[in-house]
Parts: sequence; C-alpha cells; structure tokens
Amino acid sequence: MKHMYMNTSAYDFLEIETINADSGNLKLQNISFKPKFTKQELSAKIAFERDHIQLQIPSLELLAMNFSFNKEKGFITVEKANIINPQLKVFRDKRIADESSVKSLYSKMLRDLSFRFLITDIELKRGYISYSERVENTDKAGEIFFDNVNASLKNLTNIDNKESTIISASSDFMSEALMDLDLSFDVTDDKDTFMASGQFKDFNAHLVNDFFKSNLNAKAEGVIEQIYFTFNGNKIKSTGDLKIKYKEFKFKILNNKNHVNKLLTAIGNLFINDGSKTDNKGYRHGIIKVDRQTNKSFFNYLWINVEDGLINALTGKEK
Repeated sequence: MKHMYMNTSAYDFLEIETINADSGNLKLQNISFKPKFTKQELSAKIAFERDHIQLQIPSLELLAMNFSFNKEKGFITVEKANIINPQLKVFRDKRIADESSVKSLYSKMLRDLSFRFLITDIELKRGYISYSERVENTDKAGEIFFDNVNASLKNLTNIDNKESTIISASSDFMSEALMDLDLSFDVTDDKDTFMASGQFKDFNAHLVNDFFKSNLNAKAEGVIEQIYFTFNGNKIKSTGDLKIKYKEFKFKILNNKNHVNKLLTAIGNLFINDGSKTDNKGYRHGIIKVDRQTNKSFFNYLWINVEDGLINALTGKEK
C-alpha cells in the first residue's frame, strides 16, 4: 500500500508514505505527524495552550504481529518493534491560557485504550527530541534538545501479565552532556505509581542559557560534573533524592531590561557556592518532595522533581 492520509484532529494529520505487510511483519516508511497550521496560526486559533508537534519517523518495523478479537475488544501482540531515526519537535506558546483539565499519566493512558495490546520489546535508535516554548516579553522561544536518543522499552502493554513496563533511554543533551533515564510502572496499578532515575554528566551551563534567559530570566556559568536523581511517585505526589557535583557554578539573575541584578545574584551565589554542604566526594545532596500539577504532562512532572532536588541541593532550602 502506498500513501495513507488521516485527519487526527482539527489541528493535526498523519501521513504514511508506504505500508508493507509480509508473514506477520509490518513495515511503515516515512511516517509524518504534522500540524495543519504554523506556530503563529495555531496560536491565533486556540483559546488554551496546545502543543505544536512535528514528528517524522523514516522507518518503523513491527515483527511477529498477531491479532485476535472477541465480543468486547481487539487484542494485538508484537514480539519486536524497531523505530529508526525518529525526529520530534514540540513547541508551546505559554502566552496562551493554561488548559486546566487533568492530564493522565502513561499507565492510565494505556489502561484507557479501547483495545488490548502487548509489545514485548521496542528498540528506538538515533532519535532527536526538541522542546521550545515562548513566554511573555521574549523575542524568541527558548529551546532545549536531545540528540542521539537511544531507548529500549520492555513489556509495553495494557494487560495484566504481572510484569512492569521498563523504559531505559540515553541521549546527548544539547549535543554535549550525557543523559540517562530509567522509568518503570505497572499499567494495572490504578494509583499510577512509577519509579524514575537518571543522571546528567559533563553539563556546561552555557548549553541552556537561551532557555534560562527566555523562561527563568537568568543565566548560568560553570560546569556541572554530575547529577544523579531517583524518585518514585504516583498520580498525586512524589519523593526522592538528588546529588550534584559542580565546578564554579554561578547564576546571574536578570532584571526586566536583561541587565544583571547584582544584589539578587550575589545573594543566590552565596548559597550555591557554600562548600560546607558538600560530602567528602564533593557532592551536594538534595531531597525531592513534589505535589504533581495535574493539568501538566508527565514530562513536566519529571522536570519539577529534578528542579525540586536541584534547588534543595544548591541552597539547602525547599524554596
């Protein structure tokens, strides 16, 4: 089959250039999930925040597929899936009003699907992910990105087979800093409990200054040698810990004219560079304690856990 087009919403569509099926295997080539409007056009049409998403997948293979049906629901099993070189770009205009509905975590999203499925093993290779957002009083969007994304997913399912879904991913953050993330959850747990852990290594502060400047009105200097974090949570709250080692790390707090606020900068860096709070290996330790913002995505949930641990480790305070 060549070329499939599908409207997925009033704002997006899906295209697949080629679909080949052979002996229980399915290969899709040049998959595109695209917005119908430019970023500016979308912002003019929506009353509440909505992601502007562009996704390209040159190759997707589903191996050893089986289908079955009963009176209630269909059932699909796949032994192996290969996703090659996916490119995902997400933009959000933060000048638009927040959308206040409760966002489900992944385990609930899977439980609520109208069909049952099991994909035993998924391999994602050489991916790219970027996220940018535009806030008030900025000329351009701040952006962060992850390239050379490689991931494995085990037991991706929405049936009760007594095994957790396990996700392990690695990437180059902003093409330089190494990042690892591990995530596990049980799709049948209606409390949506999960465990996450990960690390950043060799993180130079200049990598995120465009994003900091646009979104936090701050700039950073120095090198973070390592960040390790571990936390577990559910659909309501999470707890965990974080440790960080850095060299000559400093923040510069900017005023509304993008000039350095010397007083706030000096006060902040007194806390950050106080060596009395480091252990004998040079790490500062922080506690993570977060109440989930239920109208935000799971990625926001991950970020505010890391953010909470960083603030606690750098300042010794919860605020």
